[in-house]
Amino acid sequence: MYSTFGDTNHLANKAAHTMSASARLFHFDRIRNRIETTGTSTRKAAAIV
Repeated sequence: MYSTFGDTNHLANKAAHTMSASARLFHFDRIRNRIETTGTSTRKAAAIV
């Protein structure tokens, strides 16, 4: 994944990728929570109907 903008941008991408490891886990937890919440609300809506 070397960019055409040279080493500086590559280092920036590398740093961003390294930092995003924990951010990705956090993001995944948020998505999973949102999915669980959506599933629960959908079940509630189905029960109401």
